[in-house]
Amino acid sequence: MYSSKLLAITCIFVVVFIQNCYADAISESDLRRAIFEHYDKLVRPVKNAATAIPVTASLYPVAIKDVDVKDHIVKLDTWFYVKWHDDYLTWDPSSYGGLEALRVPAEEVWIPDLTVYSGTPDTMTHPTVHTNVVVYANGTVLWVPPFTFKSRCPATENQVTDDHFKCTISVGSWTYDVTLLDLHEKHEDVLEAAKVEAFQDIHHEWTIESMHAKKGRRPSLKYVPVNHLFYQQAMHFYQ
Repeated sequence: MYSSKLLAITCIFVVVFIQNCYADAISESDLRRAIFEHYDKLVRPVKNAATAIPVTASLYPVAIKDVDVKDHIVKLDTWFYVKWHDDYLTWDPSSYGGLEALRVPAEEVWIPDLTVYSGTPDTMTHPTVHTNVVVYANGTVLWVPPFTFKSRCPATENQVTDDHFKCTISVGSWTYDVTLLDLHEKHEDVLEAAKVEAFQDIHHEWTIESMHAKKGRRPSLKYVPVNHLFYQQAMHFYQ
């Protein structure tokens, strides 16, 4: 008799557990279908065309790959932190089992066309590894892909000394001007934030002494009537 009761309780527990898991899976599947049913990833995700999308970005250094003082070029491994708001990727968590976030491939959503303006011709100037993005219920989208690139370092006064080298990296939208995309740096002191994250100070010759970001404007181009916003990360290397 005791064994029969134990078996019955065990069976009920297993059935309830499986049903709960299935319910959660259906809830996430329903959410995905609902928010992507009429979604167009090829256009800016704003309901008011006159609204500029706020975008926050930062290049977190992970490791120094190379510092070429002669040709004024640096090569870095980074995490490219990008966060923005998507008016069409929002939902009420209470309608979807309390789900606050959804993870989807980056190629399924609109992504700001941020580019390293100072990138060299033989390098990728934007991330090509499409990791997942995290979409939050309030419309916030977060994307942090790994990004390795080479950047030219514009000549400046006192750029090179016996044991120091300065390099400024410029990042901005390739096609959207300030009326369409409002770009902000995430941290002014990028190196301090990177140390908290995952900066590997392991280069055999160089290390990063400081890394600060600031907002600026790029001169107008013929096909763009309004100035672009961009931000610069000034890096000081020392031996």
